[in-house]
Order: sequence, then structure tokens, then C-alpha cells
Amino acid sequence: AILRALIAGCLALMLIQGLPAAALADEFPQEMAGLKLLSKSEGEEAKKQVYSLHGKDLKLEEAFVLHYGNPANTSSIATVWVSRSKNEEKAKGLFERMPGAIKGGAGPYGHLKELSYDNTYVISLYGKDKRHYIYRMGKDLIWIEVDYPMSEEFLKEALAKLKRAN
Repeated sequence: AILRALIAGCLALMLIQGLPAAALADEFPQEMAGLKLLSKSEGEEAKKQVYSLHGKDLKLEEAFVLHYGNPANTSSIATVWVSRSKNEEKAKGLFERMPGAIKGGAGPYGHLKELSYDNTYVISLYGKDKRHYIYRMGKDLIWIEVDYPMSEEFLKEALAKLKRAN
């Protein structure tokens, strides 16, 4: 009986690890900082959105774009882009390039600050009338765009909840 349970557990773990990232997309929170998940893009559709912003040279394994807001007013208050690299080294390389690209004038962003939240290195900036946060967790590069009044609360919750999803 113990051997059968051990084999079943190993098979389940192998099955979960073998699933493509898209199959695990339901791991993303349905609610953050009181905002509901309004829509989610994944796979090629999400990659197209990320590549349109940053170019195809990113060579991502997977991407997710999540829109959070108030269901009664279907406008998005927060958008989360998750760009998943093949390995942590590639994700780290992409993340390390970002401050230089932003400081170099790439895009409509300014007021760059480097912060530490919950033992995570976070880049904070302003642009397009919103607050933006960029951080890395494992193979994932996460960019959050959120309305200013909710920004810090949303970031703190994203750090806690997306850590579990990664």
C-alpha cells in the first residue's frame, strides 16, 4: 500500500511537471487587492502582446497577460505581464537589461527607483499615467501596470500570490 501510494505520488508529480505552462495558467489569482481577474491571455496570443511592446528578440517560452479591475466597470485598473524564459539565467539577463533601457529613454517611462519589497528586488517607475513595477521570480519576469491609488497594495499582494504560482 505504501509503495502504491509512493508510485502514484511520483506519477502525479511527473504529470504536473510535464504539463505545458498554459495548462498551469489557472494558477494565477482570480483576485488581487480587491480587483477581479477580468481577462487572461496566454500562449501565442500573449506572446504577440509582449513582443509588440518589446520585440521578438526576447525569445520567451511562454507569456501571460492578466487584466484586473472591477467587473461592474469593465475597464482594467491593473495589467500584469508575465514573460517566462527558458531558464532563470535568461530571465535574469532580461531583467538586468531593463533599468539601462529605461534610463536610456526607451519608452514613456521615468522616475525609476530600485526598491526591495518582501526580499524581492523591484524596479518602480511612472509612465502612461500609471505606476509600473518590474521584478523577477525564477524564470518569470513580471511587469505590473496599475492605477496609482492602488499601486502599492496591488504590488504587495502580487508579490505574495504570484510567488505561489511560479
